[in-house]
Amino acid sequence: MIRKTIASALTLLCLTFNISPVLAESTAEELKEPEALDTNFKALLDELHRSLKLLRLPGHEAPYFLAYNLYESIDFSVEGSLGAITTRSGKKDRSLYPIVRVGSYKLDNTNFDSTDYAEASSTKSDTTPVDENYMALRKSVWLSTDLKYKQAVKFLDEKKALMLERNVNSALDDFSPAPPFHLINEARKMKLDKDVWTDKVRELSSVFLEFPLLRNSWVRFDERVLNLWLVNSESTIARNGECSARYQAFASIQTKEGEVISDGLEALARDEDNLPSLEQMKTELRGLGRRLTEIVQAPQGEDYDGPVLFEGQAAAEFLASTLAPNVVAKRDHLSSYSNTVTSTNPLGRKMNKRIMPTFLSLIDDPYMRTWKGKQLFGGYEIDEEGVQPQKIDIVQNGELKAFCAGRTPTKYTKTTNGHGVISDDTAQNSILLLTSTKSSSHKDLIKMLRRLGEEAGLPYVIAVRRMDNTQREAFSSDDINASFVLNSSSSSSINLPSPILVYKVDTRSGKEEQIRGVKFAPTNIRVLKDIVAAGNDTDAYAVEQTSNNYTHLVTPSLLVREIEMVKSEAPSQKPPVTPSPLMSIQK
Repeated sequence: MIRKTIASALTLLCLTFNISPVLAESTAEELKEPEALDTNFKALLDELHRSLKLLRLPGHEAPYFLAYNLYESIDFSVEGSLGAITTRSGKKDRSLYPIVRVGSYKLDNTNFDSTDYAEASSTKSDTTPVDENYMALRKSVWLSTDLKYKQAVKFLDEKKALMLERNVNSALDDFSPAPPFHLINEARKMKLDKDVWTDKVRELSSVFLEFPLLRNSWVRFDERVLNLWLVNSESTIARNGECSARYQAFASIQTKEGEVISDGLEALARDEDNLPSLEQMKTELRGLGRRLTEIVQAPQGEDYDGPVLFEGQAAAEFLASTLAPNVVAKRDHLSSYSNTVTSTNPLGRKMNKRIMPTFLSLIDDPYMRTWKGKQLFGGYEIDEEGVQPQKIDIVQNGELKAFCAGRTPTKYTKTTNGHGVISDDTAQNSILLLTSTKSSSHKDLIKMLRRLGEEAGLPYVIAVRRMDNTQREAFSSDDINASFVLNSSSSSSINLPSPILVYKVDTRSGKEEQIRGVKFAPTNIRVLKDIVAAGNDTDAYAVEQTSNNYTHLVTPSLLVREIEMVKSEAPSQKPPVTPSPLMSIQK
């Protein structure tokens, strides 16, 4: 009975959109499991069919494309400080994202910024039930589809009027077709012992009692189960479930001048069983505490302009700030405020041109799951637009060859490669792998670094071994760091996160000295051409692209010929008048 229902449902889609009826039968064969067509699928498909048949305002077009993304998140989080639990929370939430397109693939209601920004930016339904209830979900789908359809009609009329007024005739289609894709995985459930992890966080956070000079510290554990149900009018149907667990720590310390220096760490896994052991976590936390305590003793750095060696994690953060955000295809929007809202991608005109040294290449691989035993994040089996992802050779021998693209055509991408997101009709990268045809040992990289310094007449050169994360830096829980504001002086400028472990390397002797209180001056995409060498130490590093959204970047250490660094003038305040009470328990 269930297989028959699936086949008839998909046949209706085929008839509506002139898709071969054979597809319905093949899809039914793929969905043999009795639980395949669960309550959520039934509600989404039934309302999808009804909308395709009935949704039309007099004098206006019916939707040519409909899609529903239903996300279910099950979350648990516990945070502790100095042996005390400060927060513990858990919830289950569901969000429905209806996609309604009116017009045609050539011209529809998207890629247009209306004067009613609040209405245009609304993408999800606020009435999605948490329970798996057929009629409640159908009602939510019905109301949200009705709202999005009326918005789509309004925006398409506005867009057409503006195009006539300004004599605009876009050469780009607004949307690209995609073949049906069927992915039926099990929805996941949380199987976490919350009390066990509460006790672990309490124990882990007490490690920072050993470092009384720290100003602030916390340890957090969280786990999320994310389930997706996706259907669209092109006969795509998907269900997928994923689980992620994270242990995270943060600490800060204040210098006698008032500067606050912070650092953190995190470990990611598919579930809590694959996180580091309790003793490993304690070792890492002690390393964080010692690192900050030692940084305070380091001398203040000065302005610098010369070669910089980005080692390990610092190389990943360097690429995450310079290259990763710019390998995504972006579309200029027609706007009610101006002729277009232009994209700010500095690589927009660099297709088939050299953007890096010829010995470097970059691959985007959504199917990578591990690297040297590490579980990787950022990969996926289906993108948010219902498309199967592709592995992409983005940079080949230094030349830009492709962008990560969704279903919205751009000047340089006409069709999707399975990297689409639904929030703003753009795209995203997945796991990035930087490869090099020539590599050098750490010892040789230091030699090259010093040689570049000698050629430039510099008394010392710089090695950066750890950098902050942009998200953590911008949204630090420390009261002083919270005043941090990202530099946005130019749309083409790139702001690297603050270096944490910075060393002066004497050009002649090679002697190293740790320094603090310096940051990178704004740079631009041209800095990628200044990479002169890569290490033989390729590894995977988690980078936080947006808040709580991680992907892994696999890279070797990188030597850059010239970067400017300046003495930090971050906001500061006088240290507390009295010493920390933790000093009284110091052994």
